[in-house]
Amino acid sequence: MKQCPGCKRELKDHLLYCPFDGQMLVIKQDRLVGAVLDGKFRLDEKIGEGGMGKVYKATHIHLDYTVAVKVLHTHLSSDHIALERFRREAQTAVYVRHPNAVEVIDFGVTKETGMAYLVMEFLEGTELREKIKRQRELDYEETFIIARQTCAALNAAHSKGVVHRDLKPDNIWLVKSEEGETLVKVLDFGIAKLKVTSELNKLTQQGMIVGTPYYISPEQCRGEDLDARSDIYSLGIILYEMLTGQVPFQAATAVGVVIKHANEPPRPLRYLRPDIPAQVEEVVLKALSKRREERQESALQLARDL
Repeated sequence: MKQCPGCKRELKDHLLYCPFDGQMLVIKQDRLVGAVLDGKFRLDEKIGEGGMGKVYKATHIHLDYTVAVKVLHTHLSSDHIALERFRREAQTAVYVRHPNAVEVIDFGVTKETGMAYLVMEFLEGTELREKIKRQRELDYEETFIIARQTCAALNAAHSKGVVHRDLKPDNIWLVKSEEGETLVKVLDFGIAKLKVTSELNKLTQQGMIVGTPYYISPEQCRGEDLDARSDIYSLGIILYEMLTGQVPFQAATAVGVVIKHANEPPRPLRYLRPDIPAQVEEVVLKALSKRREERQESALQLARDL
């Protein structure tokens, strides 16, 4: 990440000059790079940032292996609800141990600064989002390979009462297995809802929409209780995007997208890509049914249908 010394905006690494005031950009140094958390994890390089925190490539200094460390944003560390949600990401991962789900290794809060962090396996690969941007339309075999493994991870979560609630291409990573084949890793069960734990349900405020608007289900738009079929809808959106290069519902605002999820049927896939077989289109559109009762009953059923 680079920063303009004049307007202080953070900009992409490939830019040389600020498009707003023309000043030469400088590389922004992250103050946490080089820090060692609890005497174990040295933060070597910032590799990502989201609404909850920053992600670093790090080294376990005692065992000498590479990990990824997510550090909760400083302004959220003192927020009880945010801290509990962050802790729950680690707790949820224990429920969702599966080869297609990212492995969480450790969780802690530093004694000196009260900074919360989550340690995960380090993935060398690419987001599904980048693959879609690059290829636009994936072929059927690639789509099935990715969907089948994603369904397997979701099934492991759903069997434990965990609903992801924020499934999107950014949370699906593609890495290479030891055999050189595509291996899917599903990330960020951090805002998942543990249906089996009523106490944790209080952490989500009534009426609050948690998730990315392009991929949330109609019942999520309405603030209703969610089950596994909400994730099936989100995966249906991802399937639609993998096959056609675009999401089915777009609008100028997030509210506009939400309204379309709740009320508007998606355009048939073959309208955008005529070579898609009717059977494939039927499976995807079933996953995108407005009424959850009309979708596939499970992630495994969706994989079988595909």
